[in-house]
Amino acid sequence: MRTYALAVLLFALVGNLPAQDTRGMISGTVTDPQGAHVVGASVTVTNTGTNVSTALTTNASGYYEAPLLLPGQYQVTVEAPGFKKTLRSSLILDMRDQLKIDIPLELGGVNESITITGESPILDTSTVTLGKALTTREIADLPVMTNDIVLLARVAPGVVNQGTTQYVSLGMVGGSSGFYAPLNLGQNEWSIDGAPNLGSGGIQFTPFTDQIAEFKIDTTSFDASVGHSIGLSIAFSTKSGTNSLHGSGTEQYWNTHWNAAPFFVKQKYFQNIDAANAAGNTALANQLASAPMQPGGHSNDFGFTLGGPVYIPKVLNGKNKLFWFFSYAGNRTRQPARSSEITNTVPTMPERQGDFSDLLKINAKYQIYDPLSVAPDPTRPGHYVRTPIPGNIIPQSRIGDPKVFNWYTSRLPAPNNNPANPNVEPFNNFLALGQADNTNYSGLASREDWAPNEKNRLSFSWDWSHFIENAQDWTYATQPGMQDWDNIRLGRGGIFNWTYSKSATTVFAASLSANQWMNVLETTGARQFKPSDIGFPTYLDQHCQALDGCAVPLVSWNGYTSAYGGSSLVMGRSIAANARQRSTGLKASVSHILGQHSFQGGIDFRRAYVTSEGGDGNPMGSFTFNSQYVQKNDDSLTPAGSLGLSYAAFMLGIPSSMTADTNASYALMNPYYAWYGQDTWRVTRNITLTVGLRVEYEQAPTERYNRAITYFNPTAQLPIAAGAQAAYAANPVPELAASAFVVQGGSNYAGLNGAPRQPWQNQLMWLPRLGAAWQLNSKTILRGGYGIYYDSINVQNLTLSQSGFSRTTSTNLTNDYGVTWLAGNPGAGISPLADPFPVRADGTRFDAPFGSALGYMYTAGTGFSYQPWNRQHPREQQWRVGVERQLSPNMVVQVYYWGMWGNDLAVSQTQSALPAQYWNQNMVRNNTLASNMTQNVTNPFNIANFASLKTSNPALYQQMSTLGFFTGATIQKNQLLRPYSQINGLNTTLYDGKAKNNSLQITFQRRLSKGFNLNANYTYSSASLWNTLVNQYDTAPTQWLPTNQPVPNRVNVTGIYELPFGPGRPLLKSGVLSRVVGNWQMALTYDFQQGPFLSWGNYFYYGDLSTIGATLDQGAKTLNQWFNTNAPFEKNAANGPASYQARVFPLNITAVRADGLNQWNANLRRDFRIREGMVVEVRMDALNLLNRSQFAAPDNTPYDTTFGLVSSTTATLNRWYQLQGRIRF
Repeated sequence: MRTYALAVLLFALVGNLPAQDTRGMISGTVTDPQGAHVVGASVTVTNTGTNVSTALTTNASGYYEAPLLLPGQYQVTVEAPGFKKTLRSSLILDMRDQLKIDIPLELGGVNESITITGESPILDTSTVTLGKALTTREIADLPVMTNDIVLLARVAPGVVNQGTTQYVSLGMVGGSSGFYAPLNLGQNEWSIDGAPNLGSGGIQFTPFTDQIAEFKIDTTSFDASVGHSIGLSIAFSTKSGTNSLHGSGTEQYWNTHWNAAPFFVKQKYFQNIDAANAAGNTALANQLASAPMQPGGHSNDFGFTLGGPVYIPKVLNGKNKLFWFFSYAGNRTRQPARSSEITNTVPTMPERQGDFSDLLKINAKYQIYDPLSVAPDPTRPGHYVRTPIPGNIIPQSRIGDPKVFNWYTSRLPAPNNNPANPNVEPFNNFLALGQADNTNYSGLASREDWAPNEKNRLSFSWDWSHFIENAQDWTYATQPGMQDWDNIRLGRGGIFNWTYSKSATTVFAASLSANQWMNVLETTGARQFKPSDIGFPTYLDQHCQALDGCAVPLVSWNGYTSAYGGSSLVMGRSIAANARQRSTGLKASVSHILGQHSFQGGIDFRRAYVTSEGGDGNPMGSFTFNSQYVQKNDDSLTPAGSLGLSYAAFMLGIPSSMTADTNASYALMNPYYAWYGQDTWRVTRNITLTVGLRVEYEQAPTERYNRAITYFNPTAQLPIAAGAQAAYAANPVPELAASAFVVQGGSNYAGLNGAPRQPWQNQLMWLPRLGAAWQLNSKTILRGGYGIYYDSINVQNLTLSQSGFSRTTSTNLTNDYGVTWLAGNPGAGISPLADPFPVRADGTRFDAPFGSALGYMYTAGTGFSYQPWNRQHPREQQWRVGVERQLSPNMVVQVYYWGMWGNDLAVSQTQSALPAQYWNQNMVRNNTLASNMTQNVTNPFNIANFASLKTSNPALYQQMSTLGFFTGATIQKNQLLRPYSQINGLNTTLYDGKAKNNSLQITFQRRLSKGFNLNANYTYSSASLWNTLVNQYDTAPTQWLPTNQPVPNRVNVTGIYELPFGPGRPLLKSGVLSRVVGNWQMALTYDFQQGPFLSWGNYFYYGDLSTIGATLDQGAKTLNQWFNTNAPFEKNAANGPASYQARVFPLNITAVRADGLNQWNANLRRDFRIREGMVVEVRMDALNLLNRSQFAAPDNTPYDTTFGLVSSTTATLNRWYQLQGRIRF
């Protein structure tokens, strides 16, 4: 009775353990020589490593079932009166395996016995879960970088990876998490010993090779206990102690000088030598040739494991009952940055002196215009125009803020990769060859298992990790450490499991778990400075010191590029919030056998939390520079480049934006509940049918103190409506009648004025599952299944808007494009940077947070993105059907069709889109339309129209007075023609997206036998998405678009081969030669994956699209011409699409793809036997054995002189050697 009470209590608790279990099951039928069922036979299933046994009795169908067994080696013993005792040994139970072991008995006395020795069946006759289990041998022996076994997930059939094989070490959770299910519609479920192993949407704790017994990637499971995700289920089972003390110690080392240099680094190295020789400078050429091709670097990866029975002399002997296992892994790496992280575009040396004439020679779009010359455009009423700066040369006397300019400019590294052709843009002109990527990692894990009696099994596992990475410091030569992100990641996790066998037919199980993940960006180098050190006013010091501390203010130059800032070069570092993620939870289940049926039911309850230790952002200031005030027009009538122009604006001291943050902390939480039931029906000996139902209920997140904006109320009445509508009626635009100009709609705050605390509704989800396996004969199985899955929308995968509680001060520089300035006085030589946040009429400089006081009005005049109240969880249907055929006792082949259909997928929508009638639908540039839409007209939202708010709502009036949207006398016409025109950009998400994938999977497995193992997988996929609004004004997707997740073709191979020489092998079993050539082993992996297709901008094109891929078709693809750049693109930006051009060019062309993955990895190992039970391994891995460079995508902007050119590589490493020694005992 107490047992049942405890079970009921466990079912009532709330928690967070994934239903995905790492344990397996052995079951089967006991028969007599005539094939009849033997009822009441005693069956004992024993783990031979621990001698822990499970006692069972066959039922009326002769059936036995031992669930929830730890992976390991087992034997099954059967005894029955009138029959010989029968023992089936050497059974290997892998993770989540369901071994079907039928036992035929022979007539005889119980004192007689028969032993059947043989490997586990290679055919899986019962399960309907598909994926890949990596055995202990594969984990230990396959070539893998830095002992990070997570990287082997890519070898599983059906897994989509990011298409590169970059450097990853233990603790680098981003690179280790780059694996997805086809279509990548939702998160993966990571677990270790059944405990959640999640952090920032990816893996939290990265176990190393010697710690893990097995590792399984499930791509499809029709088991009702599996849920909470529509991604992959990736689970680890740690090693456990046995009756003998065993363990290992390992050290792995690599050195950069052993390894091949990235392609463009190598190219530049030889170009420099050739240039020196061509100039007759032999001494310099010899000096360059004697220097290493790339900076030095090295790494030590080390660890040890130890486990056995718990033994305390004269107190406790845990053999057969109590076991422990402990592991430690460490990494100390000092290396240069990855090849994908060294490519930057920086201002040239002449540009730093004000000379931009070289850019002007390349393209007229790089002409710089004088911001002080702005005047109304006489040819276009409502527009402004500027005059060019002569020769594109800015005099030194025009430097706006010399101290700020010189401080940042002096810390820009000098270009070292200028293009050989002076007629092309100097993109990627700085290779940060000396940039470091240094890491320190320590990880601890332990597991304890206790079997107090035959009915109870208990275990406890925990892990702890600490990772530090110093990287991204591209200013290493000019201001060391300033750009270093100083990333610290802290992980904790643990799980307690209890299994109770009430009888041979009924088993209870429960698990409690918790984990925590924290990601910290210290940015200590940037924090050594305060704004006044750079030249900014001291009041910025006071502002950031009062919040989360000071650092170098951010300066962004658009058009210049960096490996981290994308299309902008960014100097300075933001202050990080240091978010902490936690989850706690419970799983409980009961299984019961009744005749031909195995019933299972359970619960899966979770809670997820995310909290921050303080506000983040840029309290010290952020300054963006682009072409806004140095281009010819106030709009894009005359195309203007960002390269050059943004730095010219910086030199002139005129930013496009100046902001300072005051951000709040947050505490988010949401619960999740799931219930499931399932019946596995053994219809006949050859047919198994599984029917299940899972029910999930996930509540939307809440913020502890309601510090969040939740959703949008489209009919909210606003206090500015009457004034704005009256002002518009006085000065309407021709395109919109005054009666049609409606001002309404605002954002809801959580819990305010009766609004829900949640941003969207809770959802109840029904997930039916069906699976079947039919063994046609002893060597052939037909298997299929169908299931519905929903993704989780939990707080660890989302952010909420805290506008109002967090507030950003944004200085409005001008309301008339620079005719007059509201900050600084550039005409008098005073840059806005000298006083970026001037004192306002109320005596303040910065906007103080005021919570939810403004209600619906907070987002007026600003941009706002929200989720609709009826937000849906992404839903996916999957079905599979296939055949598995055993070719020999150790070889099997599988052929499967796998179908997927997703719906309720997110579709990003601009809710304030300009209607279609105002867009150019033709293939000819329409400057008249664009000029009309960007014309500056009377602003009905000018604050002068709402003077009464100064007394009736002073907080609102103060907020409006800080926004250029309300202080400007004019506004662009297109803003008034948009719905919800009082909001400066309203975005939402529709949930009517769809996705589909049809794939063919062929897998071949040769189980390790006679020293040889081989696995090969081929996957063909045809996938597409219906989740993109091609034009801003679209209200729903209109076409199926291809996706790169997955690409059409993927192949991977793994193999292990023991050379047939030495003791215990076929040849040279003894003698001197045996000692020399014996005990060698080779292992390999191979990956092939097509490259991703390119995404294209909107361009005018005058021919057959197939022409673009002609170069590919002819096999003449080169780095200088990746595709046919002579195809009839419009290459003059002045004739290309103007603003408000409807889409006329495809989003992608599947025939034009970037470089793909085609890589061999191999290793060679030799074992040295020290004594019985102790072996030393020496091994060398060669990753990317053939040294194939994988190139990044080409430039596909027709207006660039580098159109079609490939100028960088992906993160994939060139050939990489690593040495490893390991001792096992």
